[in-house]
Amino acid sequence: MTTMTDGIFVTSDGVRLVLDPGHRASVRPADGGGYASGLERIEEPSAIERHLQSVDRRVVLAENLLALHGHSMSGRDVLLVGAADGAEAVCLLRRGASSVTGIDFGEHFTPESAALRERFVRAHTGASARVRFMHDDIASSGLEGDRFGLIMSWQTLEHVLDVEACMGESVRLLTAGGGVYHEYNPFFSIDGGHALVTLDMAWGHAQLREADLKRYLHERRPEEAERAISFYETALNGLSQSLVRESIDRSGLQTNAWLPRFRAEDALLLTPEIFDRVRSVHPGIVASDLVSRIVRCVLTKA
Repeated sequence: MTTMTDGIFVTSDGVRLVLDPGHRASVRPADGGGYASGLERIEEPSAIERHLQSVDRRVVLAENLLALHGHSMSGRDVLLVGAADGAEAVCLLRRGASSVTGIDFGEHFTPESAALRERFVRAHTGASARVRFMHDDIASSGLEGDRFGLIMSWQTLEHVLDVEACMGESVRLLTAGGGVYHEYNPFFSIDGGHALVTLDMAWGHAQLREADLKRYLHERRPEEAERAISFYETALNGLSQSLVRESIDRSGLQTNAWLPRFRAEDALLLTPEIFDRVRSVHPGIVASDLVSRIVRCVLTKA
């Protein structure tokens, strides 16, 4: 059994893994404190506009990739999956979307937080903006079918536990010929454990079996172990890119573009030992799973 100071973690099968105390801070995504607090933390109008400009760059990229495959944002009713702080909805409406319906199914997404987002969007797009936010699960939606021209998400698909059901519901919700755009942070990327499950070793969340990962968290970060374990169990789907693509294919959606963002600096950190260790725990993983922090995809309903 490891101690808190020896810099070594011994797995249940006897592998000694050297810890790097600076690794977690260097790669983990920021812990934003939850969607509900996002708007309250931005008070200065200039800061809000800078935030919207940053988000708009992501929306412009999505708009361009969709256009390459015959999908226009203009005049479309858009379903925004993972409503975040409302900034994406502002940018979608500014770029011509006819309406935006933002959904989320986390416990933080209350009627009060939904109303806050609606006020924020209308304040930055005009009082007549057609927007609503609601508690709904894309894997089991209560929304009417054959309704949306586009379904879009950012940093959300990795948190959908039943991706196959998500894709099936997307087919039901889309109008004929409708498009889908997802930009997500895949689980097996170096930062795929997000803030809570990124460990003090490269790809630690992928190298360790579930029991070892939970033991690591209890030993090394006891103050947040239960929160991190809950996040690992309920908010990360643990899927490789190939498994996501298989779910897409089974749904009947057509994949127009699948664009992993390769990171050379991650490839330089990926040793044969780490690669072999990950594959011993998760057979079928390939290098692209480990060195792509972002995947963007465009899909179409036939």
